[in-house]
Amino acid sequence: MKIRGYRIELGEIEAALTDHEQIADARLLAREDATGDKQLVAYVVPTGDTAPAPGPLREALTRTLPGYMVPSAFVELAVVPLTANGKLDRGALPGPGEDALARAEFVAPRSVVEELVAAVVPASDGGGDCRVVDRAGGVAGRGRGVRGAVRAASAV
Repeated sequence: MKIRGYRIELGEIEAALTDHEQIADARLLAREDATGDKQLVAYVVPTGDTAPAPGPLREALTRTLPGYMVPSAFVELAVVPLTANGKLDRGALPGPGEDALARAEFVAPRSVVEELVAAVVPASDGGGDCRVVDRAGGVAGRGRGVRGAVRAASAV
């Protein structure tokens, strides 16, 4: 599968997730976000009561996987939903909520250019804050939307 021009091996990511001591099972799905970009979503079944938070889980994965293979969101499941044939029931998987996103800590704009980008990006992606540092598909992951919004703003 290809996401943002990179070939993604879902099995390799699932193996890295299940290597984590707090993850019993994991599945991955490419879902389109509000802007139409594909995002990797990891569905994880914890070994105990709760799965690790998205931030620490993301950090653990970046030690073994390239950044483009690390999921943008992590959704905790009690069990992986399966069809009668034993295959993944994609229709039964919930969409990721805002709390499932593995986002970097908010860093305010530090320069005039970052302030301009921060003013334009929320308008181009449907709202929310623009994080200067967000390796989970933030500004870098929304390049097309940002470029289009900057072109529109400069045409005014």
